[in-house]
Amino acid sequence: WYDSNGRWQPGQGPGRRDANGYWIADPAPGYYDRNGRWHPGPAQGYYDSRGVWISTGMSSGGGYGNNTGLADFYTRANNLESLINQAANDRALSRRQSNDARYELNAIRQAERTYRSDNYLSDREARTLNDRLRRLEDRVRAQIGSRGGY
Repeated sequence: WYDSNGRWQPGQGPGRRDANGYWIADPAPGYYDRNGRWHPGPAQGYYDSRGVWISTGMSSGGGYGNNTGLADFYTRANNLESLINQAANDRALSRRQSNDARYELNAIRQAERTYRSDNYLSDREARTLNDRLRRLEDRVRAQIGSRGGY
């Protein structure tokens, strides 16, 4: 069995016997992703009828924890997209400014998909994404300036 640091431990893994004598294993302290990288905390997901792993979230040990931060990322990105679109429609942003902002937002979303392709987002990756979103929002708000009530 693997301990919480991802090291193999010989012998019987942690667990207990139920009332009928069946072995009940304790939850795994972590998992290895497809790149061989150890992630503390349980994997979140299930195997479908074909035996393919379906992820339902991130590891609880990663930068976005129990998906709260990930949901926050999606909310922030969607709100920023709405701000860009509304400012473009109201002509508070020029066509070039709105296109540049949309391009950067799409690049941030692509980076998020790339980072979590192994079903894990490290603290560093989460900070990078959040910093990029914050900088883009600051730039868009500065470009809008006092035009409109955004």
